[in-house]
Amino acid sequence: MEFDIDKVRSSMNIALRKRPVSRDQVDCAVSRILEFFLNHPHKEVSSYEVGQVVMKELRELDQVAYVRFASVYQSFEDIAQFVTTIQELSSDER
Repeated sequence: MEFDIDKVRSSMNIALRKRPVSRDQVDCAVSRILEFFLNHPHKEVSSYEVGQVVMKELRELDQVAYVRFASVYQSFEDIAQFVTTIQELSSDER
């Protein structure tokens, strides 16, 4: 797939809705994502790779937004997947 920064920004904004993250913080994250893919060796990248990079940025910005995005991106099917993701976040903070 061809990388679409507008789709990335839109997806991030949905995950970040009503979260205490400034527009400047989002703009910086989007810029880092864009730079990553501009320097990518291939013109086309997989949706998996885009999702992984977005998740990394969201994890740094806001953990709730990260879980929101991950639940859609990774197609969580039950509460156990939410619990596992939250436990991973908690263990990383220790």
